[in-house]
Amino acid sequence: MFTSASTVPSSTTAPAAAPHQAVTQLYRAAIGSVNTPYYLQNFAGMDGAKPRTLSWNWGACLYTVNWMVYRGLWEAVFVYLASCLAVPLLIIGIGRLVFSLPHWLEVALLVACAALAFVIPGVLGNALFFGKCRDKISAALSTSDSLANACLVLSAHSATRKRLVWTIAINAGMLSVGISAAALLFRTSEPVAKRSDLPVVSNAPPSLDLITVNAATPAPSVPVVPVAPVESTSMPRAPDLVPVATATASDMKPVLAPKPAQMEPPAKSPTEPRPPKPPRQTPAVYVNVGIFGNPSNANRAIEKLTAADLPPVARVVTSAKGDFTRVRAGPFVSATEAKAAVVRIKALGLDAVVARP
Repeated sequence: MFTSASTVPSSTTAPAAAPHQAVTQLYRAAIGSVNTPYYLQNFAGMDGAKPRTLSWNWGACLYTVNWMVYRGLWEAVFVYLASCLAVPLLIIGIGRLVFSLPHWLEVALLVACAALAFVIPGVLGNALFFGKCRDKISAALSTSDSLANACLVLSAHSATRKRLVWTIAINAGMLSVGISAAALLFRTSEPVAKRSDLPVVSNAPPSLDLITVNAATPAPSVPVVPVAPVESTSMPRAPDLVPVATATASDMKPVLAPKPAQMEPPAKSPTEPRPPKPPRQTPAVYVNVGIFGNPSNANRAIEKLTAADLPPVARVVTSAKGDFTRVRAGPFVSATEAKAAVVRIKALGLDAVVARP
């Protein structure tokens, strides 16, 4: 299936095994433990008497960068990423600035480049990996003294299932981070868009309009229009007009507006007679004679006051203990007269005390 002359370089320390088996072992060690039969079959066609250089590889087509990294094709990764970045820039820059390509043609060229970014790695993937394995086998044989040691060196740097698991995990982590970042950006940008549609309401209090006068510029003479007095007594008199000078941008000083005039009472006619002032009334003064529970005792006190020409005043007072009769003398116009009555009442053998006003 393989020919040792075209694949494995000659060495004085090469193993004595059959060339076919030796080359197969070397390729198997260089490929690794993943998809080994598939690559051995493709490499047999590329290493035969009539080499077949092109074949299709779905892994290189759909997962180009990941496939190249997994298989150790680092030079191919750099060339692929640089091409994916440079070709669209060349189409947009040179095509638009130099050739003035129409917009539809630019879009068509970009779509074609995107298709080629999948097709070219799928067609050339096996050939690139075949060349990488040949170089690794040549380097291992040049540094090893036996076929077994060369296979060990190749296996140490070949693709394994552990590397495949790590590659899948890294891609899943990057995908989850991208989805989380996009979701976070969408959540933080949506309320801002909603708040921008709302009207802006200022909480600042409204500014007061002040009348400003320039102290440096004299005020122009403004004729004052007299205002006739209002005959109706229900309306206040209008204040006089105050001339205001034109305000300028320099030396502005606030001047408060004048206070409104207070309402004046209507003037009375001089011929109208003024009503006389009512006389000042002096509160009446009484003299307490006593409170009697027996009506006959109250009647005897009243008879004595009447005989002494002292006016008696009797009033029945109701309390919790029954009805009582309060006897007073008066009223008197002054406290002096009431004190003189006290002396006369005591001379009659009765109690007498000036009552509090």
